[in-house]
Amino acid sequence: MKGGLTTLTSYMAKEFSRRGIRVNSVAPGATRARIGDDAYDRYPEAIKQIAGMTALGRLCEADDVGDAIAALLSDDFRWETGQHIEASGGPGCLQRADAKEARSLKSSRGDLLTTL
Repeated sequence: MKGGLTTLTSYMAKEFSRRGIRVNSVAPGATRARIGDDAYDRYPEAIKQIAGMTALGRLCEADDVGDAIAALLSDDFRWETGQHIEASGGPGCLQRADAKEARSLKSSRGDLLTTL
């Protein structure tokens, strides 16, 4: 779904820019919301696991997503169009950092230690 949204955002931005209309998209990460029968309330251990996978160490709140959207709509972002903003707390940052760390770990024989 996110790949399709990213592509649509790019094409719409190109099309509507001629009329001075900006098009951006926001994709929230795991957000505390009343979905799945209040699954986060029923399974609080899931929150710790998900929060541990984000660079900011917490679950996204609805206000976090709303603030990202409000920022994109503000005049401060008047030059931004065709952008896909991931409001997710940075889970990709940890994955990239972990992969880099795994590549740098070498045994005394020079063999790569795979930890991922």
